[in-house]
Amino acid sequence: MRRRTVLAGLGSLAALGTVPGGAVARSQDDAFGPAGRVAVTGAMDTAVGDDGETVYVAATDGFAVVDVSDLASPTVLAERRDIQADHEQGPLTGVWDVERSGSNVLVAGPAGAGETELRGAALFDVSTPDAPELVSFHETDHAVHNVALDGTTAYLTGSGDAREPVVVVEMDDGGDSSAVTAWSPVDADDRLANVASGLRNCHDLLLDGDRLYASYWETGTWVLDVSDPASPSPVGRVGGLPIENLTGVSGNDRRRAMFNPPGNAHNATVNGDGVLAVSHEAFGDGVEGMGGVSLWDISDLEAGLVEDGPGVPTLETSRRLTVLAPSAPNPEEGLTLTTAHNCTFRGDRLYTSWYTDGVRVYDLSDPAAPGVLAGYAAPTEASFFDAVPVSGGFAAPSMGVAGADGESSSPAGLYTFASPPEDASTDPAATRTPVASDLSASPPTTSESESSTAGNGTTAPSSTDGSTSPTPNDAASPPTTNGNSTEESSGFGPGFGPLATLAGGTLATWRLLAADEPEE
Repeated sequence: MRRRTVLAGLGSLAALGTVPGGAVARSQDDAFGPAGRVAVTGAMDTAVGDDGETVYVAATDGFAVVDVSDLASPTVLAERRDIQADHEQGPLTGVWDVERSGSNVLVAGPAGAGETELRGAALFDVSTPDAPELVSFHETDHAVHNVALDGTTAYLTGSGDAREPVVVVEMDDGGDSSAVTAWSPVDADDRLANVASGLRNCHDLLLDGDRLYASYWETGTWVLDVSDPASPSPVGRVGGLPIENLTGVSGNDRRRAMFNPPGNAHNATVNGDGVLAVSHEAFGDGVEGMGGVSLWDISDLEAGLVEDGPGVPTLETSRRLTVLAPSAPNPEEGLTLTTAHNCTFRGDRLYTSWYTDGVRVYDLSDPAAPGVLAGYAAPTEASFFDAVPVSGGFAAPSMGVAGADGESSSPAGLYTFASPPEDASTDPAATRTPVASDLSASPPTTSESESSTAGNGTTAPSSTDGSTSPTPNDAASPPTTNGNSTEESSGFGPGFGPLATLAGGTLATWRLLAADEPEE
């Protein structure tokens, strides 16, 4: 194995004073770290301007605009909070997602059950980034966890609606808006009407040209043709459990399925080589209960589709290239939630966030044999929600970390990092063997000797033949963390106690997934 030298973070730490206490630099020489950081209250998701130097940060009660042209000194240019404060049910809260298209930025909320009754999406003109102007607001009768945007055409998750649809809304810059249509997987396969909505939760949306990738939790990633936004049509789905295995599932089986692998399609990103990365957010016990990132070959999607019932063509599993593994939780070190969260491509580099387990950059020039270029974690200071490429590097919003007294011990904000050098060598990425896709299967198991964290910030779960994925053998084990209790009495399901929920920023997700539903 070659040792790599990543020097991009050296010297830039002056912006932070030093590597924060509890920080883990995941490059082999411990050189990689933040170039800069700026406080943004309520920081959640991010979107990047065309110039690569402007980052829009969803901020719970609005959004912030951050100039990252100097990675060592990110600067807040503007904030727009208390959106629709004059509305009788306003302002808009629970703003967890932001998307940009051209000179337009879209935010929406609440991501789950909000503090107010106002639900909807707000379109801003950001042609002058330091002076965003609200141009349209669309009120909905459902929560909005995530969005996608093409010009003034908005795609919203119909969160909490029993059908869990993708809702298409036209929002022009004259202030008008109108719902165009709504599409649900139930439209494609009526068997899904007998699947609890929490198991087919519409969690995230990615727009890539004429295709929309909709993350539908246990039912996988649905690929829709939206060349005509008024008439979305399914092309197929990637991953997910067989539909017949989900019908009629209720009670503890439903909760276990929602919180543990397999399934849990949370977020998707695709690159120009036809590689689809799907993050799987999970909240079970130990490394086995954390989710990773699966990589799929969708370069000729239609050719790989097979039928899974009427109207639901599914990509054959042989197209799954590998699964990037999460690290083992280690509560003593502050690593309480190490599941994958969001991921974004730039070329053959994949930028990933793992909550308290930090951020990692993967080299996917050979997606079947991924390598780790760099990684960083500061579990007592940062819980990373996202990681997005910017000019000269990448940016990652942290939700902050709560102290033992429940108060924030580290504020939320946006971290910036310089890119690992183009000629940087890589460490082999730890991968995991996919588990059986039925609800009777146990989550992936990892022996005690294999659960230590590798120097690249991932673990080496056991494969079906008992071997382990390659991991560096000359690096110290960085910290990681798990959920809390395994007791059902918390109401959060196995390994998903209230503190883990709040620390991971997943309370709205839980409300969407675990709210009481009528049993079939």
